[in-house]
Amino acid sequence: MKSFKWLIEKQYDKKNNRLSLIGNKNWLKKGEQKSQFVQKPVEIATIIDAAYDAFKYTSDPYYENIINLCIAWFLGENDVGEIVYDFITGGARDGIHSLGINLNQGAESTISWLLTLHRLYEFQQLKTKKSINKTHNS
Repeated sequence: MKSFKWLIEKQYDKKNNRLSLIGNKNWLKKGEQKSQFVQKPVEIATIIDAAYDAFKYTSDPYYENIINLCIAWFLGENDVGEIVYDFITGGARDGIHSLGINLNQGAESTISWLLTLHRLYEFQQLKTKKSINKTHNS
């Protein structure tokens, strides 16, 4: 979990309280600044997976916040301030770049959105279960 927190630290925009992913233009090298673009939805899907598993075993609210930031990234809380999820088609845009949203909606991006949404659902179920267990154990 220490490595995961380090990775989030590199991708968290404290000033704007949002995820600012490491772009895929260049590798992130020690001591250098990260590439801001291109940011891909598949990265969000992997982050929410890790945050869900960490919360499942620790109940640490830090991971709940990361889960919420992942959903928010798709809904416009990202570096370009544009919605990645398409409410009309149910798909997801192929990422964000310096000029805005990539309007394509490929399978990888849409599946990443669906996996992210599914993890949010599982997270809500887990929180409910933990709450019930806490009540019964009191």
